[in-house]
Amino acid sequence: MRLWSRSLFLALSLSLTAPLWPVHQAAQAAEVEPVVAEVLGVLADVQGRYDAMQAGDVRTGNDLLRILKPLSIKLSHAQNKHDPAWGAAVAQYNALNAAIVAKANGAPPPELPQAPAADAAERAPAPATQQARAPAADAGPLPSSEEAKWRRLDQQARSILVSLQGLDPAVLQVPETRAFWEGKIATLKQNMGTFQHPNHPKVVALAQTVSDSEALLKTHQGASDEGAAELGDVRGHFDEIDQWMQANPAPAAPQPPFDPSSVRGFTERAPEVRRRATEDLAWLSSLEGNSYVIPPQEIDRLQSAITFTRMKRLDEAIAQTTENLDRWVERYTGDVERLEALDPTDADQRWGLLQRGALDAHLASVEEGLEAVEVVAAYDAALGREGAPDRAATAARMKAAVPMLKQKYQQGLSLQTLSPALSAPEQLAAAKALMARDWDTKQVERVVVVTQKAHHHEVKLELNSYNEPVTNTYDWDTFVFQTAEKTGEGEYYIFQNVAGFHTADPVLRLNTWVMDERAEGARILPENIAR
Repeated sequence: MRLWSRSLFLALSLSLTAPLWPVHQAAQAAEVEPVVAEVLGVLADVQGRYDAMQAGDVRTGNDLLRILKPLSIKLSHAQNKHDPAWGAAVAQYNALNAAIVAKANGAPPPELPQAPAADAAERAPAPATQQARAPAADAGPLPSSEEAKWRRLDQQARSILVSLQGLDPAVLQVPETRAFWEGKIATLKQNMGTFQHPNHPKVVALAQTVSDSEALLKTHQGASDEGAAELGDVRGHFDEIDQWMQANPAPAAPQPPFDPSSVRGFTERAPEVRRRATEDLAWLSSLEGNSYVIPPQEIDRLQSAITFTRMKRLDEAIAQTTENLDRWVERYTGDVERLEALDPTDADQRWGLLQRGALDAHLASVEEGLEAVEVVAAYDAALGREGAPDRAATAARMKAAVPMLKQKYQQGLSLQTLSPALSAPEQLAAAKALMARDWDTKQVERVVVVTQKAHHHEVKLELNSYNEPVTNTYDWDTFVFQTAEKTGEGEYYIFQNVAGFHTADPVLRLNTWVMDERAEGARILPENIAR
């Protein structure tokens, strides 16, 4: 971290201006105020600790700056600001401030002047020819009107100086704030020009206070400009974030049944929105204490919008999407597990596998599952998901299911035959007659009766066409027969047929064999039809 921060600004907030008195002149001063002597002693101690400080030691640098901070206030309260010792103390104070900052930041520190002696007050006075001469002061008290004006302006000047001492330079990035303080000092300087006795000690001391305030404001402005340059176009960046937020809402969670393209879109969008929101929040937080260009309430508004409107909704959408995508893959994984468990030697399981389109449907499901796994694996990676299922293992399992399923289909096809034929001449003749009457039998290769005739009887209370209750009686006989028939694709399939002979029925044709049910079943090889 750089030491050029708020803590440093506070430490430098009393950078004072004074004549660059030579250090040897400070040693020759006849009398040194106690407060200046005290400051000189502390400065000597700080310089000793500074000399022992390592380059880049930010912690020690901040400690030394905290020691220096109250010294500026003590120096500003000194009565004789034309004392060479006071000027030397101010110069040493400012030089130490700059040197500590540079050394803590690892930069080459400026050369320090020789530290003034703490016991300068005890040294012999210099000859009169070597002492600086101040302008002749106006003798006597100020006139009453001048005194009243001096008291009013002195109070204002001291108040401005104290306020500037505690001012965060970053607030001067706001043009209105900078103009406010410049106007305050300009008004003071203008009023100073109205004194009739400008060389009176009180007026001279007041002028020094105004000069100190003006110098401190310029120091703050320099620090403010440096901070603004590092931050860049704060208002432009803030407005860009605000506009992006409005134009780019958090992506909604894709909903089942899933379209891979919608999942891919969410996968691309969600991490980008999260990254952008994280960066924007960090930038907004960096403005605190470093920039006042944006009003705090505007920063709070945008931070809340990003945190609660954007991030919260995004996290909810990600949580919902993650759960749904896991279930999506699990559904396809379940299909593969059922295919792995399928036994082509079992007649019932084989019957389902060999039905028209069943193999293609199973293979298509596996391909869909592979795409789903690929899409969700990309989602897991893009979101940096920890503890995600092993998608690579799932994909490998699905790929292995394709040749396995084809092998099971061929095995089942080699085993499939018509059901065992019963010896039932009457039913066989009835089946053939029914077929000859009701449909083209050219594609029928074989007919077998698979059940004996069964009788059925029911009495039902129903409503007739007039919505009146009637009692209907149903009597009929049924049997089941299978046919092996050639389809348009050149393949043979087994059809399950239920013939019915109705003797009592309010709707169906009576006393003749009719087709009650007919359903296409499993595929059969031509060589297996006669088995």
